[in-house]
Amino acid sequence: MGLLRRGLRQLTQVLAELVGRNDLFEKPGERASTAPLPPQEPSPPPTQSRTTQPDSGARPAAGCTKADLAQAIQAHAAGSRPKVVNHWASWCAPCIDELPLLVALAERVGDRAEFLGLSWDLFDPRGDQDDIVEHVARFADGNGMTWPSLLVTAAPKDFFEALGLSSEKVPQTWVIGTDGAVLGQFPGVLTPQRCDEIAALIQGAERR
Repeated sequence: MGLLRRGLRQLTQVLAELVGRNDLFEKPGERASTAPLPPQEPSPPPTQSRTTQPDSGARPAAGCTKADLAQAIQAHAAGSRPKVVNHWASWCAPCIDELPLLVALAERVGDRAEFLGLSWDLFDPRGDQDDIVEHVARFADGNGMTWPSLLVTAAPKDFFEALGLSSEKVPQTWVIGTDGAVLGQFPGVLTPQRCDEIAALIQGAERR
């Protein structure tokens, strides 16, 4: 019994160290031998074009388009409403784990904030760009993501430096105010508590 207890304590310490180093989340290249998760059956195509701009005032259509470095930076800029920018990839298991919470959050506050995904799928590609664009779009549609995603085509190093990322892993979620100020950064998997914090930040931004 004493050996069992010591073993459990050692396992608990190892897990705590992993969480502390943020190693439970995924970095480009960490799953090189794993194929991307297959998309579920897509929902009926949206009536709006995929080229709808995130800051048009209306809820944008789901889908995926390529985005260079300038567009990726612009995704974090000021807009007509607060923004929730989720960095993710279809090959990232933790990103998929948080999707139900993200979808629920969008249903909760999506009429008061813009939601936008930044896909890192090309940082660890599983095909050519056009195929990956279609894969990401189908995956997003099939998993209830009602917001658009931009597929970042810039080199990872340039992207990380341009945004000054403190974490080079996905998932991570940013909340941007209407003045372009970063109201909050949430590295790692979303939790119900984090979703409540994001909702509160959006509510606070509306009062400014």
